[in-house]
Amino acid sequence: MRLTNWFENRPPVQRWMRRRLPCCREVTLSQRQIFVFLTKEGGLFAVLLAVTFLAGVNYGNNLILGVFFLLSSILVIGIHHSYAQLSGLKIKVLHASDSQAEGQARFQIEISPTTAKCYCQLELVWQQYQRIAVLNDKQVLHFDIDTPKRGQFLPPRLMLQSVYPLGLIRAWTYIYFDQEVWVSPKPIEAERNVLNRIGGEGEETHGLSGQEEFQELKNYVKGESLSRVSWSHLAKGQGLLSKQFIDFCAEQDALDYDQMPAIDHETKLSQMAYWVQILGAQNIAFSMRLPTRELPLGHGETHTNQALRLLAEEP
Repeated sequence: MRLTNWFENRPPVQRWMRRRLPCCREVTLSQRQIFVFLTKEGGLFAVLLAVTFLAGVNYGNNLILGVFFLLSSILVIGIHHSYAQLSGLKIKVLHASDSQAEGQARFQIEISPTTAKCYCQLELVWQQYQRIAVLNDKQVLHFDIDTPKRGQFLPPRLMLQSVYPLGLIRAWTYIYFDQEVWVSPKPIEAERNVLNRIGGEGEETHGLSGQEEFQELKNYVKGESLSRVSWSHLAKGQGLLSKQFIDFCAEQDALDYDQMPAIDHETKLSQMAYWVQILGAQNIAFSMRLPTRELPLGHGETHTNQALRLLAEEP
């Protein structure tokens, strides 16, 4: 473990860093956010400098002292260049996708320079390691972050560092992104009595707004697709009308929290998540009732995602 890692893990230091590096959606790195310290090789180089200085002073040898001052100047210049590799970088989070418990949420970030200089040997650690050899224009990166449990998830800190150009000095920063995602329950297979499903041959079917079959004409609303406009009625002087279509679903279902066979709350939600995914995969329209809210009848990918979001938000 690095000495700096041990130091950073102290609770007082953690509190100080959170005050100095608040959560944000984007940040431009400056002196306030960047830390600089010796690497392991830099520490050995510092020991060499100390030995060289003591030898020069002890023996009164100007040549040895000259070597000491030369090496010291190289180290000082290295500090400046290492700091410059992070100064002026702009990092922002573009998108984050919801996940499920014990899964991974994908975060998309953009890193871009705000100056004309070229940035080299940038390393990013965010549960995964990525390295940028040369950065002279904006670049988009993806990270998959573990989401251990259901509910609202705030990602851990991202570390950005560089040891360019000599490897003696390490410049680094931490970024706490204020980009929360919702984590739905991990699906758990469960049997249930399908009491509210209807459909099949000869049984009633209910229509949902869609694109399958013509239903009726309504007055055109600005913003609707022009492909829905009934041009024949417009040509007859009957005004601008919009065609409405309907999807017919052969089956419908109703998911009820109280019908789940489990006893504890979290397992019930996990069982509901299992059935949401099953019904979504089979394109069966369903409604859902939870202790605190309800989801009306619907189907499709968007409806399935809404159901999973409600399961994630359930207290």
